[in-house]
Amino acid sequence: MQEDGAQQDALRADGRSDRQIRSMVCERGVLERADGSARWTQGGTSVLAAVHGPLVRGGPREDPERMTVEVTILPRSGLPTSRDRHNETVVRATVESAVLLNAHPRCCVTVALQVAADDGAVLACALNAASAALVDAGVPMRHPFACVTVAVAPTGRLLVDPDSDEEKAAGALAHIAHVGKKDQGEDKGPVSGAMITCDSYGKFTLEQFAAAAALAAKGCAHVTAFARESLNGLYVV
Repeated sequence: MQEDGAQQDALRADGRSDRQIRSMVCERGVLERADGSARWTQGGTSVLAAVHGPLVRGGPREDPERMTVEVTILPRSGLPTSRDRHNETVVRATVESAVLLNAHPRCCVTVALQVAADDGAVLACALNAASAALVDAGVPMRHPFACVTVAVAPTGRLLVDPDSDEEKAAGALAHIAHVGKKDQGEDKGPVSGAMITCDSYGKFTLEQFAAAAALAAKGCAHVTAFARESLNGLYVV
């Protein structure tokens, strides 16, 4: 979506352009007692992910044909909210679409996410942390994934990777995850694969949503390229 010249030239409160993702940090192997772990930080938002399994489950919830996935999200403080429970469902569905469930029937893999700091785009940060931790654990995957949040500001501007103030003011938000994909060479830059998750709320026009999806695809390609470099060769797509 094209913006007018004044909006294009205006920087956000933290000095970023509308399409700019905050600085990212990915640390893997940060927990000794987990099979895989990662801490993912974007600006002032940070999420710690721990993966346990695949382990034989047993009991009535065991699935003889496929691996089951369990996800828990703990907020920075207090008890989990309905939004946390909703985010657990989104993360679980995304993980189930990415891992090879048939590789470990009767087993369960658990993804535990702890929000260490929340300054916006926490669901995207949680999904990026989960993907990195699954890679660190060596869980068989069809593809790693990356997620980016896009917000619609009151002025109609589309803001990639919003902070908490931008989220609170936004008329709509979309959390969009894409499959990781190999770079197409330096001349073309990184590209993203297919969209696998879209969780949104608020009101988008068709034009706004199409533009937000395009921005998220480019952002996910950037996150994928960063994750591949950070995970030291473990990230195979």
